[in-house]
Amino acid sequence: MSGLSLGSSTADQALLTELPTRLRDNLGKQKVSESQNLFEADFEYSQQPMRWEAYIAGGATIQQVSSSGGIQISVTSASGDCAIRQTRPYIRYQPGKTIYMATGLVFGAAVTNQRQRVGFFDDANGVFFEQSDPTSANPNGMSVVYRSDVGGTITNTIVTYPNWTDPYNIKGLLNFNNIQMYYIEYAWYGAGLLRWGVVLNGEPYVLHQIGIGNLPSQTSPWSRTGNLPVRYELRNIGPSTAGSMYHYGVSVLAEGKIDTQRGFTYGYGMAAGTPARQPGASATRYPILSFRYRAMGTLEYGVDTNYSGANGTLPAGGAAITSSSNLAAQVGTSSISGVTLTIGTVTSGTVAIGQLVTGTGVAAGTVITAGSGSSWTVNVNQTVSSTTMYMTAGTVITASSATWTANQWVGKYVWSRGSTASITGIVVSGASAPYTATATTAAPHFLTTGRYLTISGGATNTSVNGTFQITVTGPTTFTYSVTTSGNPTGTILYASGTGAIGRIVSNTATSLTVVDNVIGSASLPYPM
Repeated sequence: MSGLSLGSSTADQALLTELPTRLRDNLGKQKVSESQNLFEADFEYSQQPMRWEAYIAGGATIQQVSSSGGIQISVTSASGDCAIRQTRPYIRYQPGKTIYMATGLVFGAAVTNQRQRVGFFDDANGVFFEQSDPTSANPNGMSVVYRSDVGGTITNTIVTYPNWTDPYNIKGLLNFNNIQMYYIEYAWYGAGLLRWGVVLNGEPYVLHQIGIGNLPSQTSPWSRTGNLPVRYELRNIGPSTAGSMYHYGVSVLAEGKIDTQRGFTYGYGMAAGTPARQPGASATRYPILSFRYRAMGTLEYGVDTNYSGANGTLPAGGAAITSSSNLAAQVGTSSISGVTLTIGTVTSGTVAIGQLVTGTGVAAGTVITAGSGSSWTVNVNQTVSSTTMYMTAGTVITASSATWTANQWVGKYVWSRGSTASITGIVVSGASAPYTATATTAAPHFLTTGRYLTISGGATNTSVNGTFQITVTGPTTFTYSVTTSGNPTGTILYASGTGAIGRIVSNTATSLTVVDNVIGSASLPYPM
């Protein structure tokens, strides 16, 4: 009769019955209504990068484990290591509905200075399970938490394992080294009910619940918003022990479905008969609508000289891009043991951090992350016998004064506005029109046949200027058709399209290594 005791006499309670807590939603309604899937994911084939954001710092890693159909999030023993997976969409909360998520997870043994978290949350608001430092009273380190930034200060309210309500006396049966199906559900309203639980043998069991309404000392909403993402997080807050967190499928439901919404109508208080108001000539003008990137989103960090002055300024704490280069190599008699790549004979090119390694037996997606000389570190643990390997070219972008954390930008994307590069000369050949113009570039161009370039600066024979579809004939040459014979003079340039999207595969403190997001080779036009 736990839900009937407030303000009810014993006689009143005797006349009433209620369903068990686990069979009622967070608004007290019996769970017989139809549920609606708002989000779901499994990871049998990939990490689903279009639907999930990933962030790593220090030596942390995130990888999909196809043999188990899940995701492994790992950290080393170093302080500051952090790995986060968060849904790109924020789940839309609707008053009157309970929002529910369930996921399969292995927390494992508690480790000092290490935090494992799963639930509905971001950096500022949410509700989640947390595993932290083991203690004699809480050897598993387990807690439930709700987080709020109401008032501008982020506050975590933590309830440790010994203080869980555990109405079904189930918590003592749980082994957190085993895979468990955890669930969380909430109603917002600012004062809704929060509930954490597990599903055993198909039955839901509440481990802890907090009714925010009339809660002593609770004078503000339990979170600023009910619109929250799903998130998995593993981080070291100090020197710790290397460890991993494994998570599997996840679903997010709305109990009672989500009603269709087509916007809201509001009065805006304008005086009758005044359809528009014009600001005075000296008034300060402000934008009607502004957009700001989320902290987990892709951010523009630096600018170059083409963005200076009237076109923009360097962001606070940013670093101007000063140069870029493309690197590739072929090496013989090389091998990989664990994550150590031992280089044999370099037959061509230069080996560098950020290159994609291919060759017989080399795992797909193997990238050089550190090293020098003959000993390098790669991102995929494997064993490859001595063989010839190829280091695919990546574009290395160097910043002037950055102090990035190694690999903090891995998986993020950068955009090139398009590039203007030098042509050292054009030779026009052929007996009659159309003539063939063979252009030689000052540096390897990394262009592809069929691409359109805009040529400018040619004098004497100006038919070489304009926009043309090219045919690549070598690493520094390409051809196209012109209408007039004769070799041009002047300072000739080519402009490469309107820009390209590149994926960052590694970064040092002052450089980014970028590859094409589809083919994994050099992507951004060179030079930038």
